Amino acid sequence: MIISCGARLSRLTQRVVRQAPLLLALALIVACGRERDSAFSQQPTPDLAVTTLEAPDIERVAIAMQLQGLIQLGGEMTTDRSLSEPVRSLLEVIRDQQISRGRDLDALVRLKHAPAPDHLGKEHSRWLEELRAATDASMPRAVLRFHQAVHKEFFRLMRETADESTDVDARAFAQRRLPGITSTLRLITQVSDQTP
Repeated sequence: MIISCGARLSRLTQRVVRQAPLLLALALIVACGRERDSAFSQQPTPDLAVTTLEAPDIERVAIAMQLQGLIQLGGEMTTDRSLSEPVRSLLEVIRDQQISRGRDLDALVRLKHAPAPDHLGKEHSRWLEELRAATDASMPRAVLRFHQAVHKEFFRLMRETADESTDVDARAFAQRRLPGITSTLRLITQVSDQTP
């Protein structure tokens, strides 16, 4: 009885060892597919439940929300338009960054109970109208101008927030987002140089 139990245990152990790489791969796929929470929701500062933003930061967060929405609207307006492969690839990078930045921004807004903006600014509306009015022939250039303007404004806003905000979490958000916006602006310039 002991020998047969030991033999069964040995066979079971061999089977588990053979399947270990498969189980590990499955665990990695499941873990990598999960959306990560923002750093704000993972490591909040102790006094976040009572913290509110001061007036300049409320305005900065509202403008950041407007710019996020503007990028999304711009992307939706160009999905069915004729664009070159470099411009289309750029839009994929921008969309991915916009999603990541949006998660962080949503967490900051929830954390700080920031009010949502009630309308787009005049300049932001003008950027959308120029994009909407572009013909198929002028669309690639219009997309590049639109994203260059929006991302320059986002960079200016994040630089200002990182340098002047009195709120630790708003500053951290801005500092984390500056490198991505900088690389996107460089990529927009590269694609612009290649686009007639």
